[in-house]
Amino acid sequence: LANNLIFRTATGNVRLSDSTYSFGVLNNIEIENTYGNTLTALTTAGTSTITVGGNLIYNGSSILRLANNATAAVTLNVNGDILLNSGTLDLNAVSGGSGTVNLKGDLTVGSSASFVAGNGTTATFNFAGTGDGLSDAATQTVNVTNAATTSNIAFNVNSGAYVKLINQNFALGTNSKIDVLSGGTLEFGYNGSAA
Repeated sequence: LANNLIFRTATGNVRLSDSTYSFGVLNNIEIENTYGNTLTALTTAGTSTITVGGNLIYNGSSILRLANNATAAVTLNVNGDILLNSGTLDLNAVSGGSGTVNLKGDLTVGSSASFVAGNGTTATFNFAGTGDGLSDAATQTVNVTNAATTSNIAFNVNSGAYVKLINQNFALGTNSKIDVLSGGTLEFGYNGSAA
């Protein structure tokens, strides 16, 4: 679609599509701090896939929703990092819909940001990178500030992913869980000689 997709201002709420679609952004999707409206990926029945070649950067003050329909299924593939500095990323806002994120980079959720699923029974977040933890490039880091920011989401560390907690514990909110799948690694950032 574009080199970068930037949301600066809008006069009302924005939806990306009302039907089945797929699109990709070569580099980043950025929601700037001047953007204060709700942005929704799919509002009707259908299946959508969004692929971000770089980072998803959220500095807005409102909500970015993936699925907002009882029969909507949205997959967000991010090859870089997710940086939620403010606002809310809602994977699945309604019962029956589904939202899935596949992340190959780092996850950062700031203290004034929320990372939730309005209906968590069908909201999945997959750490999907590959690495061995021997370098920054081979490690996915998780820096989530508080438990209220990660509600109703099933997190998975996929096979081949090396995920490391940094700066604080991974604070899981209400009804969230994390599974480390066979071949995946979750490092707690322990620096001692024995755990």
